[in-house]
Amino acid sequence: MTNKHIAPVQLWWRVEGQDEYQEMDEGNPLPVQILPGEKVESDFRSALVATVVSGKPAGGRLLAVYVTNPNTVSEWVQFFDKGASEVVLGTTVPKFSLGVPKGASATDVGAMEWTVGVDFDHAISYAATTTPTGNTAPTTGLTANFFFR
Repeated sequence: MTNKHIAPVQLWWRVEGQDEYQEMDEGNPLPVQILPGEKVESDFRSALVATVVSGKPAGGRLLAVYVTNPNTVSEWVQFFDKGASEVVLGTTVPKFSLGVPKGASATDVGAMEWTVGVDFDHAISYAATTTPTGNTAPTTGLTANFFFR
């Protein structure tokens, strides 16, 4: 598979205690540090669509996302810092959205990991849509794994 990128933003990371930032790419993935004894929760979705689901009903830290997209067009995963019942897709602004290129696999560009994670104060909810802030479901649901604590 050729390397395909959707680049609405460039992702940079920095190791704590160092001043230099590094760009994330295939040769420079983001390391995820999990300390001994820390519990990591996961949520598997075999067909993530435009229905907001709750990964964690309380605040937490999103550590990694692995998504496959079987569709012939790019899709998006929207993340919300609200309970699933509080979100109206297409109206509620997501905390952030990740583009998932067409045909992306978890070993290709459909994987995202963070060094220290992304904090959510209230809850961790998500949905798959055809645009970064829309409410239309992908033709075929995305397969996704979410890891958080």
